[in-house]
Amino acid sequence: MRAVAAGTSRWPCSAGRPIRTDPNDFLTALLGSASIGGSNRCRYRSAPMDRLLKRGQTSTEPEARRAAYRQAQELFQEDMPMIPLYHASIFTASRASVNGLQISPTGLLRYDKVWKAEHP
Repeated sequence: MRAVAAGTSRWPCSAGRPIRTDPNDFLTALLGSASIGGSNRCRYRSAPMDRLLKRGQTSTEPEARRAAYRQAQELFQEDMPMIPLYHASIFTASRASVNGLQISPTGLLRYDKVWKAEHP
């Protein structure tokens, strides 16, 4: 566990949970060489991955970004620098009068469109 806490372990990695759903926020933090010593706890270093991530970051065309991040995910699957162990299922409950509550793809509750009806 000391190696995990120090970021020097070869295998155990924690992906965490991104706040936004932009693939750059998640993939660059986990797989970018510049993130080694920070959120890239697996210490994964790959020049091809860095190029794909940079292409996704700098492109202004949605389809070009999508293609770059799709290729980055394919490279991740080939290199497999970490092994995803689980993905939590998230459930929530609310009163019938609460409307618009959504769970984002990253598992965070979205309150920006929530409203309460006076009479359910």
